[in-house]
Amino acid sequence: MHKCEEQRRFVRVMLDLPCNFSLQSKLDKNMEGRIVDLSLVGISLETSEQISIGENLKFSLLLSPGVDCEFFGKVVHMIKNNEYGIKLTQIDNPTRNKLGKFVIEQLKEQNRIIRMFMETKRYEQIPKNDSK
Repeated sequence: MHKCEEQRRFVRVMLDLPCNFSLQSKLDKNMEGRIVDLSLVGISLETSEQISIGENLKFSLLLSPGVDCEFFGKVVHMIKNNEYGIKLTQIDNPTRNKLGKFVIEQLKEQNRIIRMFMETKRYEQIPKNDSK
């Protein structure tokens, strides 16, 4: 297990969620990316933009129709080429609650899909009675 996995205290959900972000020092320049991993304390961001470790970013995203949120985060490490680990640094309670509800909804949906897959796999493994 990786050191960062051992330190995680919050549930994370894998996603493919478009977002807009900007450098906190240049809020007028919007950039685009995708959140591929989300928890209540951090995200993994994929982007074609070059950003530096230590940069403070402002994020704006649409969680679902009519549910948008904004928060600030700091780039704490590069995960791989064009994917960055972001620690949430400024997030108000209503936004944190929106994120929490969203994470739970995503986990429920992912668990539903896994259950369907496992049921199908189990069904396929049941021996067929080929009586002639």
